[in-house]
Amino acid sequence: MQLENKTIAVLVADEYEDLEVWYPLLRMQEEKAEVIVVASDNMTEDSCFSKHGYEIEIDKKAAEVDADNFDAVIVPGGWAPDKLRRCQNTVNLVREMNQAGKVIAAICHGGWVLSSADILDGKTVTSTEAIKDDLEHAGADWIDQEVVIDGNLITSRAPGDLPIFSRAIIFALQEKVCVVCETEHEDNQENAFYCVNCGTFYCPECAEENDLRVHAHENLKRKKQEEKKQLEKLEKTANIDEYKRNICPECDYHLPQW
Repeated sequence: MQLENKTIAVLVADEYEDLEVWYPLLRMQEEKAEVIVVASDNMTEDSCFSKHGYEIEIDKKAAEVDADNFDAVIVPGGWAPDKLRRCQNTVNLVREMNQAGKVIAAICHGGWVLSSADILDGKTVTSTEAIKDDLEHAGADWIDQEVVIDGNLITSRAPGDLPIFSRAIIFALQEKVCVVCETEHEDNQENAFYCVNCGTFYCPECAEENDLRVHAHENLKRKKQEEKKQLEKLEKTANIDEYKRNICPECDYHLPQW
């Protein structure tokens, strides 16, 4: 499987959103990753309960874990992030993993924890629209799309985005093999092309040769005003050539970066 020898923390607290914990947890286990359920220190029992009363057993408390032992952390939503962000050890875990360049994935209200960890300044993210202002006040550029990948940060909006959210996490952790030159790439590369729909990967050189939008699995680094002008121009002129550069040659999926 794709994630053997990878260890992933899933953060939980009472009133977590059911699907946003269990869907990625089971998908990562399906790929043979070791998944550790980490609760905030303010949880007093050996398990916690979702918004709908579904129980999950706690493997470790935040005070008992070390960022060095994980390859990625997943921060689900619901009302749990309001408890997670008030646990200093939870916040420290996310901050230290970000400093080490490890994968940080948050969905829905999970962005609150990233905000408290002070890792959003200059980053492009998404979330439930309810916390858009919070993330922007933390220095992020917020956009409304199903998944946003900016460096080691992966964010999505709601349970409906879970399939592509989970695929993005798996891709970030697995070795990448270019479909053209068949070379392996272990780390994310800014000028690579990746389709989060079917998994097609082009290394930077092959992406350029095939006129594919570079950095397609992440967000291009543009100034906010320049980006808005470019988007408005594309919408007005229906620039089909630019549009095609974001279409996966294998599955015709239109990547949601524009």
